[in-house]
Amino acid sequence: MKLFRVLAFCLITLCLLALNGFADTATLDSVDVQDLGDRLIATRDQRPPSQIRLEPKEKVRWIGAKGAVGAALTNRRFLAISETSSGWKEIRLRGDDGAVFEVELGAHLAFVVTRKRILEFDGISGLLNEFRFRAQESVVSSGVQERVGVFVTNLRAIGFAAGRGDPAERLFRIHETFETLRVLAVTATVRTSRRILVFQSSTGLWQDDESLLD
Repeated sequence: MKLFRVLAFCLITLCLLALNGFADTATLDSVDVQDLGDRLIATRDQRPPSQIRLEPKEKVRWIGAKGAVGAALTNRRFLAISETSSGWKEIRLRGDDGAVFEVELGAHLAFVVTRKRILEFDGISGLLNEFRFRAQESVVSSGVQERVGVFVTNLRAIGFAAGRGDPAERLFRIHETFETLRVLAVTATVRTSRRILVFQSSTGLWQDDESLLD
C-alpha cells in the first residue's frame, strides 16, 4: 500500500513538472521597466507608457521585469506594475525593515522580503500587500515562479498564489524540521521531517500528507 502511494505521488509530480514546463512558456514578457534617472517608465503591451517620478534623493536599488510584472526597489519604496494594473503601485519602506532586502520576481508576482515583513505585488489583482513576520521569525528558504511564491521560515510555510488574495500558511509542529522546497509554475512542494506539504495556485491552499513518509 505504501509503494502504491509513493508511485501515485511520483506520477502526480511528473504531471506537475510537465505542466510547469508548459506554464513557463505560457506568459510572454509583456512589461518592461526603465530607469530614466528622475523617474521610472513602464511599457506594456497594448497600453500607453506609464511613468512614476522619483522623490528628491530617492535612489533605485533594484529594477526588473518578468512576464506580466515589472518592479523596482528604491531606498524609500517598493514600486510595481503589471500588464493589467491601473498604473504603478507603491508601498513605503520603514525604518524597522532593516537594511538587507531580498527581491523575488515571477511572471505574475513580485516580492520584497525585509527583516520584518514580506511585501507582495499580485500582478493579476494589481494590489500591493504586506505580510508581517512574528517575533524571532526568519526566512530559511524561498522560491517564486509563474503564479506561485513560497516562503519557508523557521516557524511555517507561507504560500502566495497570483489572483487568490491573502496568503495561506502551514505552521510547523513541535520537533518538525524543514528539509526541502521545490517551486514550480503552478504548484510548490515543501518536505519536512514529518510530512509533505503541497501548495496549489488553483486553490491558493496547502494540502499535507504524512502517509508518504511512513
